[in-house]
Amino acid sequence: MPNTLAHLIYSSAATRPLSRQELQDLHAKVERNNAARGITGMLLYANGSFFQVLEGPEATLEQLFAKIAADPRHQRVTRIIQESIPQRAFADWAMGFSQLEAFELDQIEGMGDFFSQGHTLAQLPAGRARKLLEAFAKGRWRSQLQGMPPQPAPASSLAAPAPRALDKAPQAPGNGAGEAVDFSFAFQPIVDVLARRVYAHEALVRGLHGEPASEVIARHSAPDLAAFDAACRAQAIAVAARIGLPGTLNINILPNAVLDPVVGLDSTLAAARRHAFALERIVIEATESEAIRDLAHFRRTVDAYHGAGIRFAIDDFGAGYSGLNLLSEFQPDIVKLDMLLVRGIAAHGPRQAIARAIVQVCVDLGIDLIVEGVETLDEYAWFRDQGVRLFQGYLFARPMFEGAPPFVLPEHGQAPPEQTHRPADTGGASAA
Repeated sequence: MPNTLAHLIYSSAATRPLSRQELQDLHAKVERNNAARGITGMLLYANGSFFQVLEGPEATLEQLFAKIAADPRHQRVTRIIQESIPQRAFADWAMGFSQLEAFELDQIEGMGDFFSQGHTLAQLPAGRARKLLEAFAKGRWRSQLQGMPPQPAPASSLAAPAPRALDKAPQAPGNGAGEAVDFSFAFQPIVDVLARRVYAHEALVRGLHGEPASEVIARHSAPDLAAFDAACRAQAIAVAARIGLPGTLNINILPNAVLDPVVGLDSTLAAARRHAFALERIVIEATESEAIRDLAHFRRTVDAYHGAGIRFAIDDFGAGYSGLNLLSEFQPDIVKLDMLLVRGIAAHGPRQAIARAIVQVCVDLGIDLIVEGVETLDEYAWFRDQGVRLFQGYLFARPMFEGAPPFVLPEHGQAPPEQTHRPADTGGASAA
């Protein structure tokens, strides 16, 4: 019967790659038109292919599909499923939309073998299409759909397990040199979203009871900071070696410690030798403000670390007023973009202009760029459109204490662990 409620599911291949803005414009138009027709559903786009579910009166679906099939923006339009349904699965969406990365498709239960073999949404048979619908029925990615009522913050497909709380304050651990220390570390993964692996971990100093870095640092007077900084590095390396942390280890220099590099470098080299920790796996981070305080001295400090085989990163890049000028005088191995430039960038034109310039300069100079403090899918998607692949932030993983389950990227077809809430301690003071 023409008014029978039905769903029509089809796939197609875009005739050319579509930018995120083009996809958003397409979604807005489809959403308006479908609302007027009483059509609901969802639209996925990944790797140049579309997958769409349309729900509504069967006669209306037939008319709409005829128009869709004639649209020159896609080809190989294939009707996969058309059948009567008892109720709508996407009643809240005139048209939900999501742009997915390849690794997200691999994580659908029972689908990893299909996409990992190079198949696309445009090649989905009916059985596979139903598995995709089942994933959405179970809540998979529904919170990522645009065009929906407000929902709680989405869990990322790369979300880390929640850090395990310390059951009790551990006894003051040693740093491997026979010295007791009154602090430990949490480690936050930095992920390479294209290679689907952990690129590095940043060591974040914490108290033995989980106190934030600011409280730990406040216990030490200014004259003691250089020695405390050296002890921090030794302890970070000791813990990373003990738990078998994968990837590189990013260790922050405390404010002013860069002005007395000898003690810090010596302690770093000694700890690396003591724990058989390869020097090429160590990255020292200093803030932009520390670098410009005495650029000539800072350059000599970096040269000393490079001479030992240790890489250097500029943290909080863009927080000051001399960022690009700094890069004209000094080129670090890695730049970490300040989170103030990241926050809300998808809707902030001036930040976009600045970030684009930084991305391009890093490409031209051969500098690895890490975008840190990423908390929303819009922030992540904007930087992915600029070609960025290295990310750090709560959208991906929270800092994890020693003893917590290790952060592991999901295997093909495996659902990722869920990020259930944002921790109270944001880790803003990230000195190592």
